[in-house]
Amino acid sequence: MKLPMKSRLLQLLYEKKDEAWDYELVSQVLEEYGKSNKRWRWTVRFWTAELVSSGLFHVTEVAVDDGTHFGKGKVLYRFKISEEGKSRALEYLM
Repeated sequence: MKLPMKSRLLQLLYEKKDEAWDYELVSQVLEEYGKSNKRWRWTVRFWTAELVSSGLFHVTEVAVDDGTHFGKGKVLYRFKISEEGKSRALEYLM
């Protein structure tokens, strides 16, 4: 059984043990769960914002999309998992 998609985002960033751009996380989750439409891309991206606001992810870099990922002029975020995020990933997902 697969994890809920938002939980998988946390697990992915924990497994990377580094940083990842939002478009990398979104692409991987959508591929794993067989989702591809625009609604799902924005939903998963929204969940990354929720993970930041809950203190599980930290934003480490911000860039402007050249149109390659979410649309020209959209803001891109690079994330790192927080200590709280690592703790929760270990407790609930590993």
